[in-house]
Amino acid sequence: SIEQVKAQLKEQGLLEDSLTGKRASDGSHKPANETAYNHPLEIAGARDWVFDDLPEQVEIGDALKLIRFPALVVEGDTVGVKLFPDSFLANKNHLQGLVKLFQLRSIQQRNQLKKKFSRLADVLVLKAPFPLGRFAEDAIWISYVAAFDLEESLPRTRSDFLQRLETGKPKIIRHAEKIETLFTRVVEEHFVIGRAIAEFKQGALAYVAEDIEKQLAGLLYESFLSETGLVWFTEYPRYLKAISVRLSKVLHMGDKDKPNTELLSQYRQRYTALGASASDKTELQALRWMLEEFRVSLFAQTLGTRIAVSEKRINKLFESLH
Repeated sequence: SIEQVKAQLKEQGLLEDSLTGKRASDGSHKPANETAYNHPLEIAGARDWVFDDLPEQVEIGDALKLIRFPALVVEGDTVGVKLFPDSFLANKNHLQGLVKLFQLRSIQQRNQLKKKFSRLADVLVLKAPFPLGRFAEDAIWISYVAAFDLEESLPRTRSDFLQRLETGKPKIIRHAEKIETLFTRVVEEHFVIGRAIAEFKQGALAYVAEDIEKQLAGLLYESFLSETGLVWFTEYPRYLKAISVRLSKVLHMGDKDKPNTELLSQYRQRYTALGASASDKTELQALRWMLEEFRVSLFAQTLGTRIAVSEKRINKLFESLH
C-alpha cells in the first residue's frame, strides 16, 4: 500500500519527517547499535577489518527495491560501515575509511610522518603561499594513499586489505620522503616565480602576471595535497618549469601569447561554472588536469605532456559534462 511505501521511504532516509523536516539520514550522531538502514553490513567502532567483505552494491527494501553502496566511514578514532545512495560519495568515504584503517595498523610509521611533515612546515612557513596548519595531515594522507595503491583501486575484502597492508607498509616512509622533496622544491620554485612576476604587474604584460597568479592559486592552496594526490603532484615541477619557460620569453612573447591566455581564461571560467553540477566527477577531474597540461603545450611545448591534449579534446570533454 501507499502507507507501507511511505513508511519504508522514511525508514530508509528518503522521506522527510513531518515533525522535524529532516531526513532520517541527516547525518546526526547515532549509537553504535543504531544504523541508517538496519542492514547487517552496517557496523560502528571497528579498529581493524573485523567485518564481512563489502560488495559493490546491495539491494534493500521489500515494497520498494533500492540500490545502496556499502562503504567504510571514519568515526573519530574508529571506522564503521554504512550504506550510501550515491556511488561517488560511497567511494569517497570508503577511501577515507581505508586510510584510517591502514593508519591504525601502522601507528609507529604514522607518528614518524607527523614529526617529519611538522618539521618541514616549520622550515617552509615563511615561503609557502598558504597557511601550513593542516599540511602535515594532508601529507600523511597522500603518503598512505600512495603506499597502499589506493588511487588504483579500493580493497573491499579482508584478504585484499591484508595483502595491501603487507605490501604497502614498507612503502610508507619512502613515499613520505618523496613528498617531502617534492613539496620543498615546489615551494621554493613558487617563491622564485612570485618574485619574477612582480615585475610585470604594471604595463602591457600585466595580463601575464595575472594569468600566472591565477594558475598558481589553482595549484597551491591549503588543501591541495589531499585533493590532488601524489600522481598529479609529481607533475608540479614540470608545471612550474613551464611557467619559468614562459617567463624566459617575456621580451619576445610573440602574437600568440595573449590569445592563448584569453582562451585559457575562458576554459577556466567554464570549468568553474561546471563546479558541483557536473554529472561525472571522474571526468571533471580529468578535465582539470587536461587544462593544466594544455598550458604546458601552449607555453612550453618542449617539456611534453603527460596526456594527449588539444582544443578539440577539451571541448569534447566539456560537452560531455553538460
